[in-house]
Amino acid sequence: MKSLRTKAADAIAIPWEQIHDDATWLGVTAAKNPTDAWLYQEIIYKVKPNFILETGSFKGGGALFLASMLDICKVDGVVYSIEINPEDPLPEHPKIRWITGNSVDPKIVKLITSASRGKRGLVTLDSAHNTSHVIAEMRSYWKVVAKGSYLIVEDTWHLPGEGGPYDAVEKFLKENHNFEVDKNMHRFAVTNNPRGFLKRK
Repeated sequence: MKSLRTKAADAIAIPWEQIHDDATWLGVTAAKNPTDAWLYQEIIYKVKPNFILETGSFKGGGALFLASMLDICKVDGVVYSIEINPEDPLPEHPKIRWITGNSVDPKIVKLITSASRGKRGLVTLDSAHNTSHVIAEMRSYWKVVAKGSYLIVEDTWHLPGEGGPYDAVEKFLKENHNFEVDKNMHRFAVTNNPRGFLKRK
């Protein structure tokens, strides 16, 4: 008999593949769980960030969604999206700046740090999902996040000890006390980012 954990993983697997492959925003593939996308729009409306950093552009739908939310919320802001192997073509939007490269490359970190200076920043991390890379991103970009805004780590559904984003979050929270898990972001029960919505105190 399958354990509850295995049954839950089976139940999540099919919808996640559909989300990843079929879910679109304005016709562009956007690899986001719809309940998490809803939380993003709540955060953008409340925080009104004028600088958003996304790592892991994929096909560009996520960045396009974020830029659209800035438009809808009437925020004069910009989205910087970093991808080491960008898809072609990426969507065009006046608020999006595409960057090709490794998100923890010192030159890119310096560029983002400079561009975000004096801005009300929001950061979402969704590139390589191994612990070492995610923790390096968190250490590189946490200062971009404004007080009251969020550092969002995607795909923390990986279980503890699997060497994924969840482990990076736990490690980061032990060394950096400027953030806390916003448990209100768990209220829909279905999320790809458990303990991944970190609010700056």
